[in-house]
Amino acid sequence: MTSAIVLLDADTLDGYRFWAVGSVAGRGLDVASQVLPFAIVGLVLAIINARDLDLLALGDDVAAGLGLSVRRARLVGLLAIGLLTAAGVAACGPIGFLGLLAGHVARRIFGARNSWLIPAAGLTGAAALILADLVGRLVGGAGEVQAGVVLGIVGAPLFVLVVRRRAVAL
Repeated sequence: MTSAIVLLDADTLDGYRFWAVGSVAGRGLDVASQVLPFAIVGLVLAIINARDLDLLALGDDVAAGLGLSVRRARLVGLLAIGLLTAAGVAACGPIGFLGLLAGHVARRIFGARNSWLIPAAGLTGAAALILADLVGRLVGGAGEVQAGVVLGIVGAPLFVLVVRRRAVAL
């Protein structure tokens, strides 16, 4: 029933496709101004919590032994992740593989120190999204291939490659 409704109405199909794969098309400054406060708070929390995340990577016992409140660090990290993810999905829809791929690529380039990795992953993700949108607009001809589709086609094999290389390196 849902497929019939979606396929019979072009506007409904566009809306469904946006929320199924995500896109940056038609997203103006009004959307950015609505999600920007949440993104800023999430980014500030992530940057403040970066050192604590580095300590958590050593293990809970070591981090607690170094004076870290493990519970607080995890809660702040989850809050930052939630705010940043919510802002991104509210602005562009669920663009698959972007968050997974950007973090792994940034870690390979900039290392594992979170004070560098957090902003680097954000910039890597933004660059990948812009590139995917550009490719989608160039390949789509009169229409447009949404950025989420381009990242799904390109991102899935790249993510598998990154994960396989990491598994081999272990």
